[in-house]
Amino acid sequence: MVNLEKLCELIQNYYIYNSVGGNLHIVLDDGNLEDHHIEYCLKTLVSEKKDEEAKVIGESLLNIPYDTRKKLYSNSWEYKDPASIKFIRNEL
Repeated sequence: MVNLEKLCELIQNYYIYNSVGGNLHIVLDDGNLEDHHIEYCLKTLVSEKKDEEAKVIGESLLNIPYDTRKKLYSNSWEYKDPASIKFIRNEL
């Protein structure tokens, strides 16, 4: 698992080659952040296409609280304000 700053960096880099969220489109682009949506992507799209970047991103998303996912999504997956998520970083 990666820390939040690294996760955001991975997602930003993933978008360079996958402009609409690639194999994690329903999560990254559409905001379906619940576990079952991420698990669906990992079990079907990601594993079938052997998308290792998406696998790391998806597994990392599953390891952070849902509320944190919502904050990161609402910030366009940018790690902007460390102070606002400091309490969450300590949980990782």
